[in-house]
Amino acid sequence: VPVRPAPRGKANQTRRTFPALIDGLLKAPSLEDMFEVMPPLVGAYLNCRRIMIYMVRQGALDLVGCSADALTSGWSSTLVRMAPIQPIQLNGPAPEARALRGDKPHFEPGADNIPARIIMPMQGIGGPVGAIVAIPSDEEVPWGADGLRASLTFQQGLEDVAHLCAIIIQNRLLYTDLYERKNQMDLLQRLTTAFNSSILDLEAAVGIVERQLSQVARSTFTAVALGPLGPYPPPPLSLQGRWLKPELIRVLVQPHNAVPVILDDLDHWPFAGLLPPEVTSFYAFPLVAEDRVAGCLALAFHERHSLTDSEQHLIAILANTASSVLLKSRLYAEADLARRQAREMLERAQREERLKDAVLRNIQSGLLVVDNGGRVMLLNPVGAAILGLSERHALGMAVEDALPMSQNSPHPVRASIGPRVPPKHLETRIATSDGRVVTLNLTISPLRQADGKELGVICAFQDISEMHALKEQAWMIEMSSKEASHDMRNVAQGLTGMLYDLAPRLEGNAEARVILNRLYKDTGRLTALAENITSLGRPRPPQLAVCDAAEVIESVLRGLEHGASMVHVRIERHFEPGATMLADEYQMLRVLENLCINAIEAMPKGGTLTLTTRTGRGTPPVGAGDSRQSAAVVPTDLLVMESRQRAIEIEITDTGVGIPAERLEEIWEPFKTYGKRNGHGLGLAIVKQIVEAHNGTIQVASTVGQGTTFTLRLPLGRAERGQ
Repeated sequence: VPVRPAPRGKANQTRRTFPALIDGLLKAPSLEDMFEVMPPLVGAYLNCRRIMIYMVRQGALDLVGCSADALTSGWSSTLVRMAPIQPIQLNGPAPEARALRGDKPHFEPGADNIPARIIMPMQGIGGPVGAIVAIPSDEEVPWGADGLRASLTFQQGLEDVAHLCAIIIQNRLLYTDLYERKNQMDLLQRLTTAFNSSILDLEAAVGIVERQLSQVARSTFTAVALGPLGPYPPPPLSLQGRWLKPELIRVLVQPHNAVPVILDDLDHWPFAGLLPPEVTSFYAFPLVAEDRVAGCLALAFHERHSLTDSEQHLIAILANTASSVLLKSRLYAEADLARRQAREMLERAQREERLKDAVLRNIQSGLLVVDNGGRVMLLNPVGAAILGLSERHALGMAVEDALPMSQNSPHPVRASIGPRVPPKHLETRIATSDGRVVTLNLTISPLRQADGKELGVICAFQDISEMHALKEQAWMIEMSSKEASHDMRNVAQGLTGMLYDLAPRLEGNAEARVILNRLYKDTGRLTALAENITSLGRPRPPQLAVCDAAEVIESVLRGLEHGASMVHVRIERHFEPGATMLADEYQMLRVLENLCINAIEAMPKGGTLTLTTRTGRGTPPVGAGDSRQSAAVVPTDLLVMESRQRAIEIEITDTGVGIPAERLEEIWEPFKTYGKRNGHGLGLAIVKQIVEAHNGTIQVASTVGQGTTFTLRLPLGRAERGQ
């Protein structure tokens, strides 16, 4: 039955919590008081002013409570109970009786799609308890808010309230019955006094009966056997007689057989084999409760024994008293179980709600759920942060307002609403409510129930704006490297041409020819370096070969020694003889030249540049999370070589100004410079890329005012014998 949704503000003002409803009903001191407060409490929870409460009594439904607006003005629940209102017969044609017999809600249609009455049956553990009737008025629009379908929201709430009221009414009825029977038991003697102290504890009551039975009959075995009672299952076996088998209990406890079993001689009893060995006499006295046999008191003797009339009379009194006590204890235990189940149901619902909230808050993607009308039903915190909205404000918004597209094409989420629409994956740009333009990766899928019914659309999205920015940065690097490479190639080609022109003029000058050959080689290195710069944007694999480490380093130092001496920098060499490496010679020349030039420029007032080579068994380099890392030591995050592989280490150490710890993290980033006025910020980025391509590692340690050390670790050019 469709119901008009209420305005958000009014729904929030009248909403009550389920725990508050439970506490309000439990605070009523008596059944009559509870019927007085039940209609207004239920009405407040359901946001409905007209509520009527019916209760099953003697095959009919009696009106026991109603709201002030439900009947003629001035009628109260007390007056309703006193007035001679005709009861509704359970087998009659009235809507209340039909709803209770069918155990399902009954809706009476009214004007403007608002039902005239909604009848919800109350079913308890033992059967029907009554019915709740909700009567919406034309002035109020009581149900539904926050984009949810109002009829389902109200029906679910009304079902929960009916179940709760049925349990509480049954509990009150049982408690009232126990209280009335307790007054009757005050007339009994010592046995009754003992029961009164444990009337609501079934296990204690069974123990009292067993002890009293043993004192009366002095039997070898005593037991209290309890069977099923009406809709209630039998109690747990821990409360049954330990020596009575379940098959024998089913024989003794017949619902309509209240005849005692008196067997002085078991020779001809067909069930004697179910008793313990050596039992010769057996007695069973039925426990009759509400005209049904709920159990029995059982006695057994090893020796042949006949109960006296006095003993049988005492046991009959005990059985009569015990039946009432045990019935009350069992019913109270069942009522207590029902109460605990209601509490557990509430706690489970609260846990599930907290779990759902925790899941939604910890999902790293944005999550947007819209109904079939294109209205937002759910937005998780991550999605709210991306879209610049609050979760509460977004509920009920049109999807075009919550997720505005930057282009004027049809909205992809709304276009996905409907049957047989396949999932979609796309990238799009949106303008958020706080003025930002972000790029989103959207995954749009239909939202269906288990039976296939369409509920709307679910949209997962991620902010990929930073990824696009990184792509643009990579494009800038590629363009810059191409431009620099082009300029270097032009310079190298010009130098090569001039060297060819100069060669004939140096015939016969051996020293000049040596210098000329070095210049030829350096122009070749310049061309190779231009290719390496291009590889920053488009890396190419190194051309690996076995190189002498000392020769490669000397090639670099020959071109730098003159400039170093001009700024009073002394170069020291500590080379291990015969150390080789597996590398691309031109690329490694670029790496070493870049690091040496940086070291010389870091010593403007002079100092010492030390180059060291050593070989040894490679160990994993210090990683980004290594405990040896300090503010002044930050290694690159490169590939780690196998610990069994032998390696060569090359150290370049200067005594210059050093690098502050806070700048070490960014020295490997493109376009980041430190201590250079004319640097382009590509040198160390290219160094890192080349070393990484060689499956090597590089790390830096620096102290401000004392100097910096770069350590290269590369694979050896050849393995030693036996390795």
